[in-house]
Amino acid sequence: MNRANPVGYVYRSLKMLLTPAQKKRSAFIFLTASLISLADVVGLSAMVPVLMLAIDRSFLEKSSKLRWVFDLFGFQTESAFLVFLIVLILSFFLLKNILALLFYRFTRNNAVSIVSHLSEIKYRNYFGHNPEGLHAAEQGNFQEKVLLTPYYFVSGVYLPFVNLVSESVVVASLVTVFTLYNPLIFLLIAGLLMPSFYLVNRYTRNRIYNLSERTNRFREKAAGILDFGLSGYIDIRLNRAHIRFFERFRPYKEGFIRNGIKAVNYQLIPARINELVALIGIILLVLYGYFISDNSSEVRVIAALLAFSIFRMIPAANRMLQAIMHMRMNQYTIALLQTKEVEKPIQVEAPTALGNGLRMEAIRFAYPENQLLIFDALDFSLPNGHAIGIKGASGAGKTTLLKILMGLEIADAGRVMCNDIPLDNGADLGGICSYVSQEPFLFQGTLAENIALGLAPEQINRERVMDSLRRAAFSSGKPDSEWITLLVDDRGNNLSEGQKQRIALARALYFDRPLLILDEPTSALDSETELQVISTLRELKNSGKTILIIAHRDRVMDLCDHIYEIRNHKLEIIR
Repeated sequence: MNRANPVGYVYRSLKMLLTPAQKKRSAFIFLTASLISLADVVGLSAMVPVLMLAIDRSFLEKSSKLRWVFDLFGFQTESAFLVFLIVLILSFFLLKNILALLFYRFTRNNAVSIVSHLSEIKYRNYFGHNPEGLHAAEQGNFQEKVLLTPYYFVSGVYLPFVNLVSESVVVASLVTVFTLYNPLIFLLIAGLLMPSFYLVNRYTRNRIYNLSERTNRFREKAAGILDFGLSGYIDIRLNRAHIRFFERFRPYKEGFIRNGIKAVNYQLIPARINELVALIGIILLVLYGYFISDNSSEVRVIAALLAFSIFRMIPAANRMLQAIMHMRMNQYTIALLQTKEVEKPIQVEAPTALGNGLRMEAIRFAYPENQLLIFDALDFSLPNGHAIGIKGASGAGKTTLLKILMGLEIADAGRVMCNDIPLDNGADLGGICSYVSQEPFLFQGTLAENIALGLAPEQINRERVMDSLRRAAFSSGKPDSEWITLLVDDRGNNLSEGQKQRIALARALYFDRPLLILDEPTSALDSETELQVISTLRELKNSGKTILIIAHRDRVMDLCDHIYEIRNHKLEIIR
């Protein structure tokens, strides 16, 4: 965030991130918030003559404006006039607060709309034509980026900005009223408030900024260590390594908590300082009234105005400082939401047919985190209708090769061709490819919903689901008639690894796409089941499917026309 002008920075970010409809509603919110704040000032100002009328029985004769109202409505007694003014002010405050409650509901609904919009944009772009979604999934950042970041942006930046606008109007209006009534009163209040406001903001501004930076760094480190994942949890538990991991987690956890709480505590400083300022103002007023002024009515008026400034102006100044602090603490959300992920996905033309097959030409790829070279000038061909196998040592880049081929990763150099047409950066093979990964994705739902991934229950072909499960050699220990409604836990925790693998294969069979890519498809299967799966794969090959297999077991590789091995950052044919 721009430390010199955080308000302008937030304003520009709102212009960029909000939809046209949200901008219009926000403009209405800013205007309405300002009007409600003006109504607060009007109501408070109206209380001054009422108090003076109650305290000084000769005040009606001294105030020409109040006397004009008295005569306009034909009042006969001051007591009736006072009751009238009290009822009028109560009615005004009641109506103002009812409208304020309606305004708060409108503001809340708009805030919900903004969070939903930014969250949806984030979600859709992660599954758009860019590698950001894959990296977020691998790093376990979906929850934070899709749900929490938009929420913290609205609660920590947008709503404080609304408060800042409305409270600024309050302060400006009160300053105007005081100045018009008596410039000396303005000088007194400004002389007290402005230096304290400036000093508090100057003292806390950079500290809040630095604390929020440190808090976010500690939060990311702590969350990264805690994100064990399913397999990580098992390894840590069985190896009794949880104490060591907690020791690694502890300093980041404590740093996150300490800096976060410290930043919150800094928000309490303005209230305490301004309270002291108000006390000084009262003391000065007492000294002025006792030693200098001979006009008790003047002192009472100044006292009333000073009381109103303490009641409304000082809290407004506090809320303005707190709004600025909130925006500084949540500034990181603006940086995250301003990335290319919030833009519309790049429109690329994905292939609709396999045609002459796939080719990779002069592919170079290194992981961006450590620049570890994986491929250098790699060439590869996958003819249509062929079965190709790929081997390689662990870490050689077999799965990375598949990701680049499918368009999930973008190579640093080279190109991927489908049917002799280069794939644009970010185009994937989703329309013509089924993928069976080493760790199949399963979610909480019925077995049929997991097979027909992405289809609503009423769109699922039950007969095709059953056929796909049988061809994948699926077995559940239950009658076939119950397979469709069999409930699957999140991540398939109620299934064996072999069952998960067969469900993933059944999913590929259900969609029946021309290209089938398999990453260790039989690693969790027993020999008998493996033979059944290989028989199904052979049928697919004979029917004209194009198959790409990564596997260590030779039996599944026997159905391949050619086998390649990754060596020295390239592919070499070995059969």
